[in-house]
Amino acid sequence: MPYYKITIWLKDQRKPVEGIRQYELKNLDAVYINTKRKAEALYRSNLIDVEVLMYSRHSPTIKKYLEGVERKREDKRYINMPSTPTPAKPYNRKDSYGGNKTPIGEKKK
Repeated sequence: MPYYKITIWLKDQRKPVEGIRQYELKNLDAVYINTKRKAEALYRSNLIDVEVLMYSRHSPTIKKYLEGVERKREDKRYINMPSTPTPAKPYNRKDSYGGNKTPIGEKKK
């Protein structure tokens, strides 16, 4: 699956909106038409132009992009890991009732 660099030029911004996406489509024109329709729906009257560039997986730009994605994924995994593992509490069906915990024979009258 090829990668595409999408650049969207807007009237009210000095710099364009840029991003890299991976699409299953290998037809550059089809990706351009889909992207332009989405940009027109989202930005309406602020849209100036849309540019779509196809990149190979072996391109230095894409390699750098994939390294950044992997780094973010690792950081997210590290943040979500608990510092000390908590032991699993065994399930006891008596706990689910939540009522009186003392056995019936030991109740005070």
